[in-house]
Amino acid sequence: MDQLADAKATLERVAQDFEPLVAQRRIASRRYLITRAAWARRSSRLVEAALLLDQARAVLDAAPRPGDSAWRDLHRAHAELALEQRRVPEALDAVQLALERAERTAIDRQASLHIGEDLLLRAAIQRAAGDDKAARSDAKAASAHILAAGGPGHPLAAMAERLAESKAAPKF
Repeated sequence: MDQLADAKATLERVAQDFEPLVAQRRIASRRYLITRAAWARRSSRLVEAALLLDQARAVLDAAPRPGDSAWRDLHRAHAELALEQRRVPEALDAVQLALERAERTAIDRQASLHIGEDLLLRAAIQRAAGDDKAARSDAKAASAHILAAGGPGHPLAAMAERLAESKAAPKF
């Protein structure tokens, strides 16, 4: 079974456990909703992805936990969706919120995969906006974080290097 089919089967399996939590806006459903939104976006169901992210935001708003790392995941997913929809200013705002949360919660602010991921996404968004200089700068900074935290074999390391050297934006 390929990875996409496996992911789809897993989401279908856990849906029966999480859907009642979603209906009750239980905090436990937040990551499930964000994951479903990512799946919908990758399956080109962008309206569904947006609705799922709205549901996740409602769950997070209903159970105020400002330090919840799911906020970073929500902002990042929102940035990816906005980039996919070519809403570049909105994508930049959302990735900035994700990056700020990653920086606040990083154990090592010089070697964080979350910071690296968010810098890499911001680089892709800046590339889409036509700001190659900012894109290369963020890609280089992302590469430093990813190499320090994940090593040269980390899959995002190669992506960051390619983005730093080229004009092609990666697909998230």
